[in-house]
Amino acid sequence: MLKPSKQQVAVREIQRLLDRGFGQREAARQLGVSRGQLFNILHGRTGVGKQSATAILANAGQKQSMLVFRDYGQVWVQPATWANRSLIGEYWEAVKRAREKGDWSRVEELRGRSVTIIDKGKRVRLKLVTDPDMLRQLDDAGQLDPLEVAKYGLRRARRGKK
Repeated sequence: MLKPSKQQVAVREIQRLLDRGFGQREAARQLGVSRGQLFNILHGRTGVGKQSATAILANAGQKQSMLVFRDYGQVWVQPATWANRSLIGEYWEAVKRAREKGDWSRVEELRGRSVTIIDKGKRVRLKLVTDPDMLRQLDDAGQLDPLEVAKYGLRRARRGKK
């Protein structure tokens, strides 16, 4: 049996992301190619070059999951877009600051916000848990463990605010 080429594996990786529920724009972003290039590959207009295949496979190997808090505890999820990834990072940063300084106002500002994740190939909306009393109880019980999440270009940071 022949081993598939890098280019064939790259095309399979593109298809895998699309099958999991990601749109072409987000799949292209995650794999480090332009939307036009991804579209052309999918429609057979162009093939995948060796350099593109290497880049796609390197980017596909990176973990894209983030931690969120659900009713039944913390779970790792796959955010559907970079905007959702940014909101999750902003949420955990607000929780971390609230734990350190005791000011839960930023967490309360996120009340009613939700993120879209990919779960079993479908897009699912999750509401962020922002109830300060619930989060304090979990923190006191040692069950709230916000990881130091890398900032994926938080909107506030881009505007120069701290």
